[in-house]
Amino acid sequence: MIVDTSKRDNSRTEGEKWVRRNFPDELKANAIRLVVEQRYSFAQASEAMGVGDTALRRWVAQWRAEKTVPPRTVDQIRADAQRIRELEARVADLERGREILKKSTAFFMK
Repeated sequence: MIVDTSKRDNSRTEGEKWVRRNFPDELKANAIRLVVEQRYSFAQASEAMGVGDTALRRWVAQWRAEKTVPPRTVDQIRADAQRIRELEARVADLERGREILKKSTAFFMK
């Protein structure tokens, strides 16, 4: 026998199996928004959305794990610093070239 987990009482008789309910992604996103953006407690959000507290906590944890960016490594920071130095040198070179062109244009306009 299969137990419908949408029942509010968690009673089941011997031989019954739990069936995990599948929730649409939109419902999960709305429930996560309640907790993250609107600062509902897990209990309030799970009651409002009709989902289990544990499931909601799992969804929020998964969402947060997907949204976090791993810390940058020392090698990445060094590579970026090197790239910045190269770009700054390029900008300085272009600015010098622009000044030369401005002066030559002014010279020939006389």
